[in-house]
Amino acid sequence: MSTKTITNYHKSVNEMIQQINKATGVEWTYMETGGGCDCLEYVTENNIYIITDGQASVPVNEANEFGLGMYHQDMYSHPEPIAEFYTTTIAECAAKFRELLAQ
Repeated sequence: MSTKTITNYHKSVNEMIQQINKATGVEWTYMETGGGCDCLEYVTENNIYIITDGQASVPVNEANEFGLGMYHQDMYSHPEPIAEFYTTTIAECAAKFRELLAQ
């Protein structure tokens, strides 16, 4: 992958983070998960919330699917998601996130 392609991808990811932050009202963090995969992550005392495009990458625009997963704080001992949703817009993803956060 060229340097320009990588730079454009990271610019798109940063723009997506700003949109997700605004839509959800919380600060998401970009995480590299290994093997060329990445996600957006939000951590609470009890759970970890992860957003991907359904294929282990950050969704960089609304042409991608938004996979939202809620996991136990100790993902290594409890790797299966507690809840998992797929949405087609940032607004739907944010609404599902707020529902999960309220539980």
